[in-house]
Amino acid sequence: EWWTPQLTYPLIAAAVLRLTLLVMTLSRAGVSGLFSPDTPSYLEPGRNFLLHGRFFADGAPDLLRTPGYSLFLAITSLAGLPAAALANVVLSVFTVLLVWRLGRAVCDDSRIATGAPWICAFEPLSVVNSTLLISETLFLALFVLSLERVAAFLRGRSLRVLAAAGLWLAAATFVRPVTYYLPIALALGLFLVLVRDKSL
Repeated sequence: EWWTPQLTYPLIAAAVLRLTLLVMTLSRAGVSGLFSPDTPSYLEPGRNFLLHGRFFADGAPDLLRTPGYSLFLAITSLAGLPAAALANVVLSVFTVLLVWRLGRAVCDDSRIATGAPWICAFEPLSVVNSTLLISETLFLALFVLSLERVAAFLRGRSLRVLAAAGLWLAAATFVRPVTYYLPIALALGLFLVLVRDKSL
């Protein structure tokens, strides 16, 4: 299930808070208010990749960034940088829903699953990052989606669900390489859980 009436208010709160901050940022600082020091380093190689098929920055292959967020930013900014920021806001609100799904998959207590999206809706870094053209928001959405699929696999033991978790984790790694070695830890953890379950 992707919906419950209990999600209505945290999603509305998350959307209103983030959209209000986005409008205030644009009205006070213009498009420059959407930038962080890292934004140009995502924007240039992404546009080069989208327009010319080469992940280049300053005339040379970009070895600093993974291409995931650069390509996302290049595509969403075709309608203007405010449109890219709006896409970030949508992803941030979607993450609130994913947190509910993850809480429901991990915890048997419905109060925890219901309270988690409220916490995510007002979490300060999530709110601020949603209006900046940086990779954190896209990475978080993909990472939480991967974790939710791992939790779903542990409940249902479906290999298709586990494969989906791997694909979403790979996508998150293309956005931020911080998860590069995480599959090793996850594989070890899943192995230990499955061995323990068989021994019970």
